[in-house]
Amino acid sequence: MTDAETRPGGTPDSGWRRVAWAGIGLNVPRGWQPGAIERDGLRLEDRLGRPTFEFKRTPVRGAFSLEKHFARVARSFREGEVRREVPDAWAEALARVGGQGLPFAWSAKNGGGGLGAVLHFPDSGAAGLVQAVLRGEASARSGGGGRRGGPEGSDASGDGAASVDAAGPDRDFRLGDDLCAAGAALVLSGLRDHGADGRWPVALFDVRTEVPGSLELAAFHFRPGHFQLVFRADAAKRHGRTITELRLDRVAPADVVLGGGDAARWATKFFAELRPGVFESLAVSAEAAGNESGGSDAAVAGAVNGERHAPREAGEGPSGGGPAFPEGGAIEAACRPPRRLVPWLRERPGRLRVWSPAGSNRLLAVSTRGRRPVEPSVFEEVCAAYALVPS
Repeated sequence: MTDAETRPGGTPDSGWRRVAWAGIGLNVPRGWQPGAIERDGLRLEDRLGRPTFEFKRTPVRGAFSLEKHFARVARSFREGEVRREVPDAWAEALARVGGQGLPFAWSAKNGGGGLGAVLHFPDSGAAGLVQAVLRGEASARSGGGGRRGGPEGSDASGDGAASVDAAGPDRDFRLGDDLCAAGAALVLSGLRDHGADGRWPVALFDVRTEVPGSLELAAFHFRPGHFQLVFRADAAKRHGRTITELRLDRVAPADVVLGGGDAARWATKFFAELRPGVFESLAVSAEAAGNESGGSDAAVAGAVNGERHAPREAGEGPSGGGPAFPEGGAIEAACRPPRRLVPWLRERPGRLRVWSPAGSNRLLAVSTRGRRPVEPSVFEEVCAAYALVPS
C-alpha cells in the first residue's frame, strides 16, 4: 500500500488508514473501527460507537440501471426523505471514485440525516451502495452549495488521496469531529473497487492481506483473540469435495496460547483438522513475516454478519514478549489429506505455515488444502502479503 493510499489528509501523521473488505478499499480516520461486518459489506463506527460510513458491494449480471437501483433504495426510507440534491463536495468526490454513481441525500424522521450514492463498476461487473451519517455543523440539508445528483462517471485517479474543497464549515473537518459533509466527501474520494484487479485486499483491525481474485470468501470471523478468513475457489465445496481452500488465521496473545510450550506442538493441536505432519523451521524475512506493530485485541468489536457484540479483553501479555520461534521466526508442515476410499473425493497434501512477527505477541498462519491447493508461488505471495498493521 502506498503512502497515497493511507494519507489522504496530506501529512505522514494525518491519522488516516486504509480499510478494505468485500472488494472495496477506502481511507478512513484511524479512530474508526468496523461495527458490523457482512460478507458483502461493512459498517464503520467512530470512537463512541456511532455509525459513520457503510458500504456494500455485490456482483451483477447483465444490464444495470442506476435509476432503478436508486428507486429501490429510496423506497427503503419509509419514514424519511430522500433527495437528489447533494452538497457539491459529495458530488465531486463521487466523480473521483471511478465507474458510475448516482448521489443522493437522506434525512430521517428523528432529525438525523446523511449522504449516499448508488454505484456501478462496469469493469468488474459489480454494483455498490455507500452511505455516510452526518452529525457535524454542515448536514446533507444545510451543507454549503448543492447539486442535483445525476449519474456521474469518471476515471479513477488511482492514488485514492484527492482532497475535497468545500465552502462553509465543511472545510473545517478535523479528525475526531462529528462527521460533516466535507469529511464524508473526503472518505468517499478514496474509495476504490478492486474487483478488476485480480486480487482481493483485506485490511481490517490490525491485519492486512491480499488473496487471488479467483478465490471467494467462504467463511470468516473476527473474535478477540482469533481472526479467521477462509477462501475457496468459486466458494466450492461440491459433493463433499473441497476444490481449493485458502485459510488465514491470526491468534493472540501468543505468549498465553503457547503457555511457554513448543510452537509446533501447539500448532498440531490448534490446526488438528488440517492434519499437519512434522513441522520444520523456516527462514522468513521480516517483510514477509509481516513485521509491523499491530493493534490491541481490546479494540475488536466482534461485529460479524451484521451483529454487534460488546468488546472483550483478550488478556494480552507484554507487547514486546512474543513466543520463542525458531531462528527466522516461522514453522511449516505438510498437511495430510483425509483418507477417502472414493478416488474423486481424494485431496492432495496441503500446507501450513505459522509465524510470529517480531515484538507483536501474535501468531499469523496461512494454510491451503483441497483437490487443488493453491500453487506454491501463490502461497508465498499470500504469506508475504499477510501482515500486522497499526489499528
